[in-house]
Amino acid sequence: MFCALVPLVYAGPAEVAAEPKRRQPPVVVASQEPTYKILVIDDDETARYVLRRLLADTPYGIIEASGGLEGLRRAREEQPQVVFLDLTMPEMSGFEALERLKSDPATHDIPVIIITSKTLGYEERQLLDGKVVALLSKETASHEAVIAGVRRALAGARSVPEQPEGAPQHG
Repeated sequence: MFCALVPLVYAGPAEVAAEPKRRQPPVVVASQEPTYKILVIDDDETARYVLRRLLADTPYGIIEASGGLEGLRRAREEQPQVVFLDLTMPEMSGFEALERLKSDPATHDIPVIIITSKTLGYEERQLLDGKVVALLSKETASHEAVIAGVRRALAGARSVPEQPEGAPQHG
């Protein structure tokens, strides 16, 4: 983090001698460097773009991977604070990528948020249970739902909701 002290009032040399001014506290200006790194693993470039836009103007820096293998490598190297993971990818499914993330001691503790357009059955939900902090629908994910998922991940939650956040309620 970069900080700078900037006086609110500048008194030139002539003014200082003539009339001393009250000193005001300096303003601390923080840099716009990201506070947290978020890794987005998704083969769909448009989906990665949408997530970047939903996380714009936040203290989160976005790292992208276009597939499971690249995502696993970047997770080990970059050590992000949160991973967004798509479940449907060609070279490696999100389920397999999740298993590998959770079985690797270097990435085991990184919280994972699933963001998918896939409708999940009971067995698929069981595969996610206890391994992800949130389940978001690509079709209905909002800025608020994405931020809530990130906050839950950073707070250390480890539970999957019954259905994706933002999805219409049936019943």
